[in-house]
Amino acid sequence: MGSPQQPTARGPQIHVEAPLTEKELYTRPWQHIGYRIFSQWGASDDDFFVMRRFGALNTRVILKLQDDIAKLENELSVLEKENSRVGGPAVNNGSFRHDRIGRRGEILNDCYVKLKEYSTLHRPD
Repeated sequence: MGSPQQPTARGPQIHVEAPLTEKELYTRPWQHIGYRIFSQWGASDDDFFVMRRFGALNTRVILKLQDDIAKLENELSVLEKENSRVGGPAVNNGSFRHDRIGRRGEILNDCYVKLKEYSTLHRPD
């Protein structure tokens, strides 16, 4: 299909495509135009742009994220209960900056990541 140009002092070798013959297009259209042209056609009009939603699989992923988030929420709740009792350790539960419970920050960071994923996948109408 065409021959590459010779390298120049300015840059790398450039590949130039020769026009396809009608026979080439007829015998192997997928090889020559394939997804590139199909994608252009699909994007050319909203009526042509049809995407599979993977509804059941998306639902399973969302349910898994919900479970992950619920576990983190529970872990955070238990951790904060243990560190807020009278006579318990001297912990400042009113400050992130002066928090001496390192695990709390880790849990909240994990929650942030999971909630961001969840919010991206689950968009109520």
